[in-house]
Amino acid sequence: TKSIKATLLRLAPGELKPSLLAVVMAADGRVGDLAASLMQLETAVAGAWRRAIRATKGQAGRGQEKGELWVPWKTLWLDLLQAGVPREEINGKPTADLYKQWMQLPASKRSTGGEGERGVEQSKP
Repeated sequence: TKSIKATLLRLAPGELKPSLLAVVMAADGRVGDLAASLMQLETAVAGAWRRAIRATKGQAGRGQEKGELWVPWKTLWLDLLQAGVPREEINGKPTADLYKQWMQLPASKRSTGGEGERGVEQSKP
């Protein structure tokens, strides 16, 4: 009913209201369909929440600082070679050192990942 929809939207947390509004307003009165849609929304929000927690912890699994770019090793290596860095200076270096060297390249020489490979990702602040 209209009053239940209004109450649900009024009591929802601010960050959920846009998503919840779309789901609730699309409901045509079938409680089962609305419940299924809300469960899908809950699943999506739970996944986003876990990713946000990992990001605020600095992407501990990747050794990143908050807000730092994550660049695949292959992208670092290829960009440095294409920028003219000798292979001997790249081989055997830790990825963290390659990343620092890659960040010193002009933006035009840094790629965001090619076809079929994972590209550069921004860790969430």
